[in-house]
Amino acid sequence: MLWAKVLHADDISGKLMTLIALPSAIFAVFVFFNEIGDTLSSPNVKADIHNVGLRCGPYIDGDPTLGETQNEFEIRKCNEASLSAWVKLDLENEDTIDRTLASVAIRIDFPDQLRLSETPVLWNETRIVYHILEDDKQTSQRWPWSAMLLAPGQRVPLEFDFRAFERDNQIVFSKFKKLIEMELSPLDDTRIPVEVLGRFSGDEGWRMLGRCKIDIPKTSVDRKRKATVIRALTRRCI
Repeated sequence: MLWAKVLHADDISGKLMTLIALPSAIFAVFVFFNEIGDTLSSPNVKADIHNVGLRCGPYIDGDPTLGETQNEFEIRKCNEASLSAWVKLDLENEDTIDRTLASVAIRIDFPDQLRLSETPVLWNETRIVYHILEDDKQTSQRWPWSAMLLAPGQRVPLEFDFRAFERDNQIVFSKFKKLIEMELSPLDDTRIPVEVLGRFSGDEGWRMLGRCKIDIPKTSVDRKRKATVIRALTRRCI
C-alpha cells in the first residue's frame, strides 16, 4: 500500500511538473519563433537606393602641374580615371537577429547602345563616404569598407563609393564623358539597371540587396554638357 501511494504521488508530481513546464515551453517557442526561423534562413537585409552618380574616379588626387589651371588639372585627372559609382541608400535589417554584412558591391548593366560594356560590370572595391564639418565647412572623406554589424530592425543611411577592382570590369571615364558631350547622345532618356549586392558572414556568394534603374532624361544630359568640367552625372534611381 505504501509503495502504491508513493507511485501515485510521483505520478501526480510528474503531471504537475508537466502542467507547469509545458506552458513555459510553449511561451518560449512562441516568443523566439522568429529568431529561430531567422537563424535557419537566409539574411533578409534590404537596400532602398535613392541616388546613383556615375563619375570619374579620384580626380582630385595630386596637385596641378606647373602652369596648369585647376580646371585643366581636373579634366586631365578625370580623363585618366576609370568610371566609378557614388550611391546613396538606406540599408535595413528586416530580421530579428544580428546580421554581419561582410562586403558590398554594385552591378551595372549598361544598355547596348551606350557601348560601354558588353556584359554587366561588378564593382566591388568599396568605400564609405563620410561628410565632416571642419571650421564650418563640409568636407567628404572616403574610408575602405569593413564588415558592418546590423542589429535587428536597424535602418542605416549610407553613401558608398564603388570602383572596379578587376581589370575586366573597368571602364575609362572618358568613354562615358564622350556620351554626354554628343549632341544626339545615346544617354538621352535612358534607364540603366543597377543592383546593390551584399555578402554576409557565414554565407557564400553575393545576395541582391536592392535594385533600381538610373533615370537619365535628355534635359539632364543637356545641362551637364554645358559644364566647364564634366566630373559626374548623378540621378535618381527609380
